[in-house]
Amino acid sequence: GDLYADVRITDLSLPLTKLPFTVGTVKIKNGFFKVPGMAKALNNIDLTSDFRGKDFDVTVNRLTCGKSVLKKAVLSVKGLESPRFNVVANMDRLDISDFRNDSEFRIGSMKKEGFLARTSGNMSLRVKELKTGKVQGNDLEINAFMTDRKINISELKLRMFEGEVDAKGMAD
Repeated sequence: GDLYADVRITDLSLPLTKLPFTVGTVKIKNGFFKVPGMAKALNNIDLTSDFRGKDFDVTVNRLTCGKSVLKKAVLSVKGLESPRFNVVANMDRLDISDFRNDSEFRIGSMKKEGFLARTSGNMSLRVKELKTGKVQGNDLEINAFMTDRKINISELKLRMFEGEVDAKGMAD
């Protein structure tokens, strides 16, 4: 694919304790990326990023991974020390097997002193067709927010088994 990058990054330190001050743009057309540990590669990436110092936006207008198809996703982030984000993603199809490999999937907890612990924001996901193992569903909607190292699911809806699932909850 094609990559265009004109970015200036300052105040970057590792391990990451805050987001670096970044100015510029990054564009990817028809890109390809293999994430280590992920079953299938990301293909057909159409991405635009706009970095404005303490704020940035990343828009993905197309991305495929196996049978999964992301139509559009927008991530907006404000702040460096305690970032506030908003992410909205719309998918035609999500097949969980496209992202799993044979090893166990595990999400570790966020360290209290890490910058992710100071991160907060809103998440919204819409999926027309969902496949997870042998279970299939339609019209998945998830709305959630993250604060204080917790993810609160304010709405989870899914049509499956000739009925509907409606759930709420929290991951700590």
